[in-house]
Amino acid sequence: AIPAETRISIERIVFPELVAEGTLYAVHADDPWIDAGIPSTYLQANLDAIGGSNSSAAGIVHPSARVSAGAIVECSVLGARCVIGQGAVVRRSVLLDGAVVETGAIVEDSILGEGARVGEGAVLRGLSVVGDGALVLAGAELIGARVPN
Repeated sequence: AIPAETRISIERIVFPELVAEGTLYAVHADDPWIDAGIPSTYLQANLDAIGGSNSSAAGIVHPSARVSAGAIVECSVLGARCVIGQGAVVRRSVLLDGAVVETGAIVEDSILGEGARVGEGAVLRGLSVVGDGALVLAGAELIGARVPN
């Protein structure tokens, strides 16, 4: 119902079309549910799924992800082919497939899109979001930023 590579409102466009066709259904469940459509709830849903944001455990690290010696990964989700450089720190964050955190960079409480790259010594905090394929320059300090804007 949604063309590829198209941004669309599920609630305003797709659901009404499905109702008109008589093909929208619901299922009752007692399981928890969260609308993860904004960065803060997306991050929180992922942290909740791995046991909460206070854990010192790594979280979920895809088997193909590479975490260098001396790097710290705590309470985070690392997708396939992620690379965490020497001395880098990743805490309470979600890194999608192919994201790279270079040597000495810090990523806390943030989200990196597919193929995003955080340069050497850069610092991301405060729910910064780096889009697919975007680059944070070496040494940058971002708090609550969106890259690209």
